[in-house]
Amino acid sequence: MISILARTPRIGRIATNVKLPNVRHIRLPRVGYEIYYRVTGTPPVLEVMALWHVRRGKGPPI
Repeated sequence: MISILARTPRIGRIATNVKLPNVRHIRLPRVGYEIYYRVTGTPPVLEVMALWHVRRGKGPPI
């Protein structure tokens, strides 16, 4: 999934449960995890903020 996000980072939804700007997330339903990430810098760099299991609650503290 990371390589897919590196090629098409806008496929994730904007995360509304975080404090940092421009954070997106995508759910991996087969394993129950969400990847929280953002794209920063020039040239663009994919920055993974958290790998969060949905059973842990409302989202990571980022």
